[in-house]
Amino acid sequence: MTRRVLGVAALGAALMLLSVQDAAAFGKRSSGCSSPPSCAPSYAPSYSPSYSPYTVTYVEQKVPCTKPVWVSKKVDVVCTEYQWVEQPYKYVVCEAVVQKQNVKVCEYTHVKQPYKYIVHETVTVPQKVKVPEHVWVEKPIPFVWYECVPVKTPTKVNVCETVWVPTVVQHTVPCYPAYGCGGCGGCGGCYAPCAAAAQVVSHTVMRPTVVTRETVVDVVTYTTVRKEETRKVKVCETVWVEKEVPVVRCVPVEKNGERIVCVPVWVEKPVDVCTYVPVEKNGVRKVCVPVQVKKTIDQYSCEWVQSECIVRVPVIVPNPAPCAPCVGCY
Repeated sequence: MTRRVLGVAALGAALMLLSVQDAAAFGKRSSGCSSPPSCAPSYAPSYSPSYSPYTVTYVEQKVPCTKPVWVSKKVDVVCTEYQWVEQPYKYVVCEAVVQKQNVKVCEYTHVKQPYKYIVHETVTVPQKVKVPEHVWVEKPIPFVWYECVPVKTPTKVNVCETVWVPTVVQHTVPCYPAYGCGGCGGCGGCYAPCAAAAQVVSHTVMRPTVVTRETVVDVVTYTTVRKEETRKVKVCETVWVEKEVPVVRCVPVEKNGERIVCVPVWVEKPVDVCTYVPVEKNGVRKVCVPVQVKKTIDQYSCEWVQSECIVRVPVIVPNPAPCAPCVGCY
């Protein structure tokens, strides 16, 4: 496969070389001007900056190549298959067999049985015991108490008193004209004071005055005085007295009784006894067995076959040169 790829690459290089030679031969022709060859210099790229001398095109071309092809053929093979086959076999089964057999069986029988038991009975018995009694007894007991006694003490104190003092007061009294004096034209209704007739009047007034004086008063104070005396008080005392009282006691007493007891008794009886006996039996089961079988199958293989492939080959085509400006050619 690598050789084929290298051959295709060499062919493409040869085609490019031929195209370059054709382009060179085409460039030797006339530039298109009617002036002599000496007047037509070769084209210069400076005349047209976007001018390209060649154009690359792609041409489809058939190239010999190989490609893989899957080929099938019939082949005889031996394969293993599994088949279900019936197979006889033997197995052992334990079967139950019932037989009569004398065995000892435990049975329970109710029997009366005498027995003794103890009962606690109460008995009343007279007994001398010491009993506490409460007695009220009168006893002299010293008694102390405290008494508050008032005590008077003469003490000098300042006392404030209000005293009424006579005081002479003077004040000016205006003069009012008498009724019908004629000062107002004899109308008798004007009581305006007269300016020239004012008088000074003196009179005595009792005014309250606070006076402080020293006096002696009795101040009472209380003093605590202790006093003692003996008083007769009744006291409750406990006295133990011996008395005969009935006392209840529990005394154990033995008694006889009879009870029913369940007693086991072994008795021989015929019973059905089940025993298991192994028995051999035949059976048929299905077993999967491998079997060799011949079969014809399709076997596939990959082979390389010569063929033609279409590839795209680049071809360089020269572009015609532009006409340069001719100086003195025409």
